[in-house]
Amino acid sequence: MSSLAIGKNQRRSPSLHTGDLKTLMQQCDWSRSPLGPPEAWSPSLKTTVGMMLAAQAQIVLFWGPEFVALYNDAYTPTIGDKHPRALGRPAVESWTELWDDLGPLLRGVRETGKTFHAKDRAFYIERHGYGETVYFDVSYSAVPEVDGTVGGVLCIVSETTQRVLGTRRQTALLDLEDQLRTVGDAEEAKQIAAKLLQRELAASSVHYSDLDSPGTEQHLAGPSLLDHCRTTVLGNALGVETSSDTCLLDIPVLRNGQVVGRFSMACAPSRCWTDEEAQFARSVAERAWSAAERVRAEALLRESEARQRRDAERVQLALAAGAIIGTWYLDLATSRLQLDESLVTALGLDEGPRRQHIHLSQFVALVHPDDAAGMQATMQKAIERGGLYMHQHRIRRADGRYYWVEASGRINTEDDGTPLTFPGVLIDIEERRQTEQRIAASEAKYRTLFEQIDEGFCVVELLDGEYGPLSDYRHLEANPAFSANTGLPDVIGKRLRELYPQGVDGWIEIIRQVLLSGEPVRLDHELAATGRYLEIAAFRAGPVERRRVAILLKDVTARKHAEAELQRLNRELEERVAQAINERKEALARVHEMQKMETIGQLTGGVAHDFNNLLTPIVGALEMVARLQDGDERIKRLTTAGLQAAERARTLVQRLLAFARRQHLQARPTPIRNLVCGMEDLLTRSLGPQIRLEIDCAAKLPQAMTDPNQLELALLNLAVNARDAMPNGGVLKIAVTEQSVEGHSKLAAGRYVRIAVSDTGLGMDAQTMRRAVEPFFTTKTTGQGTGLGLSMVHGFAAQLGGDFSLTSEPGHGTTASLWLPASTEPMTDEPARIAVKAELRRVPATPVLLVDDEELVRLGTAEMLSDAGYVVQQVASGHEALAMLAKDIEVKVLITDYAMPGMTGVELAHRVNQLRPTLPVLMITGFAAMDGQAIGELPRLSKPFRQIELVDTVASLLEQTGRG
Repeated sequence: MSSLAIGKNQRRSPSLHTGDLKTLMQQCDWSRSPLGPPEAWSPSLKTTVGMMLAAQAQIVLFWGPEFVALYNDAYTPTIGDKHPRALGRPAVESWTELWDDLGPLLRGVRETGKTFHAKDRAFYIERHGYGETVYFDVSYSAVPEVDGTVGGVLCIVSETTQRVLGTRRQTALLDLEDQLRTVGDAEEAKQIAAKLLQRELAASSVHYSDLDSPGTEQHLAGPSLLDHCRTTVLGNALGVETSSDTCLLDIPVLRNGQVVGRFSMACAPSRCWTDEEAQFARSVAERAWSAAERVRAEALLRESEARQRRDAERVQLALAAGAIIGTWYLDLATSRLQLDESLVTALGLDEGPRRQHIHLSQFVALVHPDDAAGMQATMQKAIERGGLYMHQHRIRRADGRYYWVEASGRINTEDDGTPLTFPGVLIDIEERRQTEQRIAASEAKYRTLFEQIDEGFCVVELLDGEYGPLSDYRHLEANPAFSANTGLPDVIGKRLRELYPQGVDGWIEIIRQVLLSGEPVRLDHELAATGRYLEIAAFRAGPVERRRVAILLKDVTARKHAEAELQRLNRELEERVAQAINERKEALARVHEMQKMETIGQLTGGVAHDFNNLLTPIVGALEMVARLQDGDERIKRLTTAGLQAAERARTLVQRLLAFARRQHLQARPTPIRNLVCGMEDLLTRSLGPQIRLEIDCAAKLPQAMTDPNQLELALLNLAVNARDAMPNGGVLKIAVTEQSVEGHSKLAAGRYVRIAVSDTGLGMDAQTMRRAVEPFFTTKTTGQGTGLGLSMVHGFAAQLGGDFSLTSEPGHGTTASLWLPASTEPMTDEPARIAVKAELRRVPATPVLLVDDEELVRLGTAEMLSDAGYVVQQVASGHEALAMLAKDIEVKVLITDYAMPGMTGVELAHRVNQLRPTLPVLMITGFAAMDGQAIGELPRLSKPFRQIELVDTVASLLEQTGRG
């Protein structure tokens, strides 16, 4: 049988394992949930859920006014069988039993926006088929929507039930030890234990019974449990038996392998006992039983001493009061026995003149049959040897009952030794014998307890010695547990100073005062010889003249260590609480940072779309003016400058999108030397005057496969980090070289372009370097950095098939190395400025349908197409375009914007494909972040575009479809 046998109410594990939440959410029927389908969720909700699912901490999110529950894998064990039914449902449905407690907390955070946090917060929860009080460290924070309203409440929790209960129960055991030290009654010790068990384990009743007295039971708290259910005790196991209304935990107490008593606790049948609770109950029972045995041993010792004194006094008084029954005179030659009057009366002999003279055989007939043979044998030996005779036996007296007597006499002989006479006296010793039997029984019981108790027990006799009166003592008695508790073998008969020549003066003084004052003492004492802590009780044994002191002791080294460990745990707990609070703050900061980045991304994406729409007609107009006034050098210079400014504006938008993580990664062969050198002005302005920038690019570098916009952002991030690491100024060096790699742990063999960014700053230690690329990790103060820069660079390099590494040493700066795969395409020189292409690919009289809701963009685009010879029809929406196509107008190509109210460009393309499957569609968009998943296989042209790009794209599309 295991240490705890659980019956029908056995605890069960959750059916779903960790790692299932993401899949479960994908498979969930969200039409049942107030949240609706995930694609309709707000950006703030999507961002928070994504962060939550990836987190290792236990997180639950309550969203909306109904507090719909969403949570991660780490949280599922916390709610037990509430998972998965709680997912996507209002919290009040699953947390009904604690909603009166939880509801106001959530509403308070939602209404005020203030964070609620608490340590070891108690909650009553039903999660394994029964109710229990559990404890959590909690932090509830408001999650804002984009418009600033509170969307939900993010709860980061950490269950502390085991720690709280463990600490509380350890403290309870220590308090119990303190209470048990001073108890003076065995039943009081058990009462204290019963009340503690009932309080700490929430039992409905506690029952205790001694098993050494069959049929006798003592009830300590509540009614008898035996009226409700049956208990089973097997060895030292814990038996659990249940009835319809009771679940019982049975704690047997064993001594030398024998069950001597038991504590039994009853609770509701839905209760599930844990191993920790059973161990706690066993510890309480053992301590209470040990204390009760100690009290009984002390009482028995005192009782034995007192009884011996009383009995000795009674014997003396009996003798002094005339316990002599009578005398006899035996003539050994004739065996005639002459009795005195008092003896005749006492024995109830017949009346008559001869009643005082009887034969010896008549006297023997009055002796108890079991004692007659022994009496005669003792008398015969006395006659044979002569001299004194003494023997105890039972004899029938006048009332017909047998009483114990002591016969005492002397054999008188002739000079030659012949026995003549045998005078003697008969003494009543009945009361003395009864007293002796009681003493023997008491001594036997004392000796049994003395031998079996767990506490060490010894009796010492104080001695005079070279250090003065009562300056030493000798061990008169010691039980087996004495050696077990002290670690000292064979102390009987040995003096204390013989065992410990030094350092015992203080201890002997304590024992001496116990003897002289008669006042018992209790104290803890460290036994230096064996390194053990002992709990000691000492009291005088008998009158002061006997110089004896009894000592009870118990090894409490484990308890002392537990107290020290508890103090250490308390100190660590404070540190862990502080750490947990910091971790929660960091987690909340990450959530807020992600929400901020999401908001920035949405804002930047919208601004970029509008900005690209504005640039499109500007670029088109400038290009057409330059073409129409080709001979005017002044206009040519102005339009060329305008086009270059527009190109720089487009590059700026792309950089903003990359910063906001809205730019889709587009790797292409890129001349790294031109890119790095072109960033010199931007980097110089970002670093400030205290830092000198040095750029060293090797000659004849190959192109690298990278996204130029993302690479610029990565270099800017590295430069800013280096600047912050050089608060007093320094040198930042960017070195670009070509490297051949073989046998690298993270890079495939081949050619790479390595960009090394080195600073002369503070540097990093090994621990910081290991975490440097973790998302949100930063050594900067709050508000100074997000911890996303290096993680972005690391992810960017990995996505391209390259690598990112750091080398650093405190006080000697840091080098960040970015490895990019080299391109196999030959180098081509990029033009230093934007030039207007002189010739357009003209396709005369080709009908085109143009769809764009932005009038300026639509008019500018139509003008650029018309200038190239196309016949353009314009509409402002997808519905208008479908209406025109339904009239069977002639159209060779459809050009549509992506983002339009009512119907997107992609939806329009799908509808057009149903009407005219062979009609080519060109998608134009100002959303630079839109990737292929949004538009599928449709050709795409990003705004802003020049006339030559537009015309060439349309012409190529017509050629590919054979409609040119």
